[in-house]
Amino acid sequence: WQVSGSAEFLRQSYSDRSNLGRDRQYYRFSSKYLTERSTWRLDGNRSYSPVLVGDVADPDVGLSPLRKERKSTDIYPSWAWMMTELTQLQLSLQKNDTNYEDGELFGLFDYSSRGVTAGMSHQLSFRTKTSLSLGYSVFDVPANRFDSRSTSVQAGLSHSFSETFSGSLSVGAQRTVSDGF
Repeated sequence: WQVSGSAEFLRQSYSDRSNLGRDRQYYRFSSKYLTERSTWRLDGNRSYSPVLVGDVADPDVGLSPLRKERKSTDIYPSWAWMMTELTQLQLSLQKNDTNYEDGELFGLFDYSSRGVTAGMSHQLSFRTKTSLSLGYSVFDVPANRFDSRSTSVQAGLSHSFSETFSGSLSVGAQRTVSDGF
């Protein structure tokens, strides 16, 4: 079992415009569990970052930038299973939620997205591999009743011509249907 995590704190400063400086925070985690034929993963992150939404007038200072906090949370569980020595099945989920502090007052809307991807890859030879994946995702903005649904398919072929030179070709299609504004 492997587990890791990290925290990153970032400060952006501008020498000529100190009032535009920003602080951001990123927290990440990753975990992996291996069995004889399967790999289970759970990855995710959370970030806090300011969004510049305008200026506010202060009688003592003048115009100052107005910032509001954006919080984004992502979770990515996945599973890969070796069906045979040459064929692997993959399944992954994606989940994102993003929220803005007082966002609707400034035209920033909370949103979420969800997705699932299923795929299969097969080793045709030592140097050649094929893949096929199917996907479905939903993007939702509840405040303005907007949602979007996408389905996709992709097929690919990769080949190693030598130890240092390889090529791949992928072809796919995506269909998106949206409702709302």
